[in-house]
Amino acid sequence: TPEFCSPFRVPGDVLAEARQRALAAADRIVDGSVEVFGRAIALGPSPDWHQVIHQQGVWPLDPWWEIDIRSPNRPGDVKWAWELGRHRHLVLLARAVYLKPTARRYLDLLESHLGSWLEQNPPEMGVHWYSNLEISLRGLAWLQILALVGDALDPETVTRMQETLYRSGRHLMIDLPYTASTMRNNHLIGDGLGLVALGLAFHGDRKAGRWLRLGNRLLNRQLHRHFNPDGSSIEDSISYSRFVIEMLALRVILG
Repeated sequence: TPEFCSPFRVPGDVLAEARQRALAAADRIVDGSVEVFGRAIALGPSPDWHQVIHQQGVWPLDPWWEIDIRSPNRPGDVKWAWELGRHRHLVLLARAVYLKPTARRYLDLLESHLGSWLEQNPPEMGVHWYSNLEISLRGLAWLQILALVGDALDPETVTRMQETLYRSGRHLMIDLPYTASTMRNNHLIGDGLGLVALGLAFHGDRKAGRWLRLGNRLLNRQLHRHFNPDGSSIEDSISYSRFVIEMLALRVILG
């Protein structure tokens, strides 16, 4: 894996209210509850990342291109598994580790969840490698985690995360023609942002340099067509507009 450095930076002083919110959210996760689409999901220290979640069933551990996510025979609605696989809750745990490093419970659960995901999701296998947008969003979460607590995590976990992140960048680059030709919406913004972040993370690597340049071009080009002159978006959705604004905020944070 080429030399790695997370492009995110740790915060300086954290406001007391923000600190309290972060620790309260992490406590709920440690207590075994993660919210997915407004529903509290019971999640132990080693989750089954292939569970369907909203109903009984599991997604197969097959090459991602062989998995059926659309036909009536699919195990369920894949968005539930994908939402959990974005690892937003792990960013919350990492914030708690950063804010309260002596509280071992946050780090233990973070290590356990990351370790189980790495074991259950080898490269290009399983439903979590199916969507380029999900790969980008999970990559952004991992980059934040490594910036906050990379020094506290087990070195082997960090190495495996970095290897997976580099493979994620390669995947996004290779599969980009599909997104560019069929998903000219928030997905293209997400792919561009993922390429930018991963390109910055492996700065100095020739391939990563291409990810960064192409990601910036894609992101800027899509933004110009994504928003209408009156401020509305081409997707005509408040929820998607909020989602895109969140991605733009991350792009600003990256510099």
